[in-house]
Amino acid sequence: MRILVTGSPAKNRELPVRLIGAGGRAGFTLLELLVVMLVIALVYSLASLGVSSDRKARELDTAITRLADVAEFALEEAELRGVDLGLVLQQGYGGDGTVIHYSWRERQLEGWGPMQAATDVFEARRLPVGVDLSLTLDEVDALEIPRLSEADEPSPQLVFYASGETTPGVIDLHLQSDGELLWRLQWDLLGRQQLLRGGEPAKDELL
Repeated sequence: MRILVTGSPAKNRELPVRLIGAGGRAGFTLLELLVVMLVIALVYSLASLGVSSDRKARELDTAITRLADVAEFALEEAELRGVDLGLVLQQGYGGDGTVIHYSWRERQLEGWGPMQAATDVFEARRLPVGVDLSLTLDEVDALEIPRLSEADEPSPQLVFYASGETTPGVIDLHLQSDGELLWRLQWDLLGRQQLLRGGEPAKDELL
């Protein structure tokens, strides 16, 4: 708010009015209050974006670590039970893009079927929204990930054999928005794994 001081035309001018606080002390002008509120809103927005980004990163870290752990357990379970186990990868749609789903199967007399043991460990799960997955086996071109469909029962892309072996391969997780490589899970014939953030070994592993 401003007050117009009148007098000679040359001296007509507006003076800012300061809000009077407790004890009669001068406070802030309305403009200064608006600037402060704008700065607070901007800081809050940046903080919210940072928290959201950190949360998504933690979700992905948990998801890929769980997948690696269950895959390692699957190979041990296959050898222990003498039954081939398989990993099925499919892609569906979430609210913000493609979502990768994965589930587990075991080989039965009539073909691949649901897991018959440790069903809590082999629960069907999905990766966070916004992440693409590519699967490469035995250094062959990346396999196509089929669409999620209740009508079809796809065969596992990755098999953990009762002999204690599996096909060497690599799973890469990329950010859908720009293709950035986030994680790489690779394994050899005996299922020995490496989980690499950004596709590169950690610095302490290079020493």
